[in-house]
Amino acid sequence: MIRFGRFIRFGAFVIVVAGALMGAPQTGRAPLDRARALKAAGDLQGATEGFEKVASEFAASDRNAAARALLELGEIFESLGQDGRARAFYERVRNDFRDQTTEVRIATERLAQTATRAQATGSLDSDANRGPSKITIRTPYADDIYGFALSPDGKTLVFQGSSPEGKKLLWRQAVDASQKPEPIAGTEGTGANAYPFFSPDGKTVAFFANGKLWQIDLAGGTPKQLADAPTVWGASWNGNSIIMSVHVRGQIEALEDGQIRAVTNQSNLLLSPKFIDDQRFVYFVRDGGGGGRLEVGSLDASTVSASGLPAAHAAAFTQGHLLYVTRDGVLNAVQFDPARLAVIGAPAVLANRVGRENRLAGVAAFAVSTAGPIAYRETAIAKKQMLWMDRSGALIGTLGSVDDSSMENPRVSPDGRVVLFFRQEGSPMGSIWAIDAEVGSQRMLQNSATNAIWSPSADRIILSTLRNGAPTLIDRPVSAPDSAGQVLATSSAAFPEDLAQNGSLLYRAGNGPGIGATLGGDLLVMLPNQTSPVPVAQTPANERNGRFSPDGAWIAYQSDESGRNEVYVQSFPGTMARRQRLSLNGGVSPQWGRKGRELYFISADNHLMVATAEVTVSGDRQSIEFSTPKPLFNAPLPPGAQYDTVRDGDRFLVIAPVEETPPIIVLSNWQPTR
Repeated sequence: MIRFGRFIRFGAFVIVVAGALMGAPQTGRAPLDRARALKAAGDLQGATEGFEKVASEFAASDRNAAARALLELGEIFESLGQDGRARAFYERVRNDFRDQTTEVRIATERLAQTATRAQATGSLDSDANRGPSKITIRTPYADDIYGFALSPDGKTLVFQGSSPEGKKLLWRQAVDASQKPEPIAGTEGTGANAYPFFSPDGKTVAFFANGKLWQIDLAGGTPKQLADAPTVWGASWNGNSIIMSVHVRGQIEALEDGQIRAVTNQSNLLLSPKFIDDQRFVYFVRDGGGGGRLEVGSLDASTVSASGLPAAHAAAFTQGHLLYVTRDGVLNAVQFDPARLAVIGAPAVLANRVGRENRLAGVAAFAVSTAGPIAYRETAIAKKQMLWMDRSGALIGTLGSVDDSSMENPRVSPDGRVVLFFRQEGSPMGSIWAIDAEVGSQRMLQNSATNAIWSPSADRIILSTLRNGAPTLIDRPVSAPDSAGQVLATSSAAFPEDLAQNGSLLYRAGNGPGIGATLGGDLLVMLPNQTSPVPVAQTPANERNGRFSPDGAWIAYQSDESGRNEVYVQSFPGTMARRQRLSLNGGVSPQWGRKGRELYFISADNHLMVATAEVTVSGDRQSIEFSTPKPLFNAPLPPGAQYDTVRDGDRFLVIAPVEETPPIIVLSNWQPTR
């Protein structure tokens, strides 16, 4: 059902309503109360910003509120164990607000208290004997909510996110929330699966982008390429070694002195390696049914035995404890003897509802530091909404309701009446749903499935569903139960991309075992009545999002072979040798429209681009040329948006996030009492 009249913040447009009354006295009471509410909720970053604003803006008009705000700031930094910074705020009250006698008395008392504490401990920043404390860090929108790291000293966060202009890069943030997030120059283009991690001294951050492993000095400079690293799921740095989970080979590899070597010999999907000490590391081994187990590995590739490792989604070691996230999203800490590799005693719960990747057990949204503080996001799923947009970029309605099940991959039926989409609901792999474009009713079509496409007649769908532990292509009528359908034989995990009018099936062959193959692979076409596929794009890189032109003579797709995702077009049948690159500075998700005379894609800065195609006949084959791509809309799409074309480019269906990325919570003094 299309609904009109709702306001949705979109792109870079912001509506500001001013309601100040002319001549009304300026008071800081309301903003002071708002900052206190943020402080009570654990959002110290927001509270700090609020108190600082009151202290600066109301120093003349409401001096009592300004002085109170400075006292509140002092309390915040005292709670963080930073007495030196707290004293600076108290001294401002004592020196600059002498007319506020009560506040001056309180500031003087607190200055005396911090001085006494400094004499007793020998440090202005001691955090001993204090209970657990939380700091809430709000971040820009992140394509990858798992992409964050905490420095060894626990004082700095690095995370992946998008700028207001749509640029994807890494950001840094002081954990004390005293400053706003800052982009890290030189990391532009860093998108999902960046998995940043710190060097042991905390001066350098390594990250994955465009099929490479990079490092950058936080003091400034340009990124340095360390190694080729196609599709990696997690890494860790200890001494002179970096270990990383290399998806295409399904193993843990070590980078030492510029050389890469395998340190595990299992033929399975191994994820999230984290060092325990200089030699050994804990990692997750995924099974074929959506679960798995923790194991311990060694840099010398020897067999390691550990006692009683818990059932967990991912784990890390710090402060004598193994921290791990269960499949239910509970973050636990249990004492762990690194010498015997044995769990000691019962676990303690540190947090609930921690984000984890249900489709890929072994990935969870938490990080640890050597000094003790840990960080996590409370949820991995942002709420999303289906939006209807016209060719001018105007929002003309919504489809369905706001959804918190991670909607993805919209596919509008050829007749425009029904939309297929993926939901992170049902089995760990997720499920395929259909929603009526007119009335908004929806139903599940297939559980334990992903990546569904329509037949040209709109009476059948082809989807990838889990059979015997591996994604398998199924061709089934829309009206059939989810247990029915014809299996389409392929030699590896396969995911449907598009179906031509003549029945040729374009699909992606996954480049890893089990459902972990969903992130990349090669593009192949199965012709009608044939058993051997025809290759379209086969490289060590990741090719995906392939689409036939309406006449089936061309295929557009994205590939990260150049070092970042770009959109390419090549004839079919044809070879990669004669392909042409359409995008100029990065692009994903190509879609054909206007009877094959237009091609759309999303640029690196989230603009929906359009290029006009000119098709000519030369000799015995066609040739195609495109105009320079240009933005179709003035405003960019929201970061993380996905889309499909409707009515041959007259309308677009967009799935877009409608709320901010869940914040990162930093927890200190969490160690259970022994």
